Parts: sequence; structure tokens; C-alpha cells
Amino acid sequence: MNSDRNGVAAVFLPANPEAPVADLVEQARAWLKPGLRLYTNGRQLAVLPAMLPGWSAFMARG
Repeated sequence: MNSDRNGVAAVFLPANPEAPVADLVEQARAWLKPGLRLYTNGRQLAVLPAMLPGWSAFMARG
């Protein structure tokens, strides 16, 4: 197990139509560790070590 990730392999944030995307991104940032990146499938955000089929890297401008 990679101690830099503290055992976190993936964190999925369900789509919440009432939550602004900025709030979900802030929640996801709390889980970002070395080796994990933020991805989206268009409905959900996920913090993963690698992209899943049908997902893409999440990019946001602030």
C-alpha cells in the first residue's frame, strides 16, 4: 500500500443537482493525494489513481 495515499484508492462524489460544481470540487480536493487525480463522467466526479473507460480528466477554470 502506498502510504502517501493513506490507503485511499478511489472516492466517488455522486451528482447532486442542488450542489454547485465548485462545492463538489472543494470536497474532492480534500481527497487529492499524490498519485490521485480528479475525473468526471459528466454526472459524477471521482478521485482516482487512473482514468476509467468513458471518464475524462476534470478541468476547471477559477
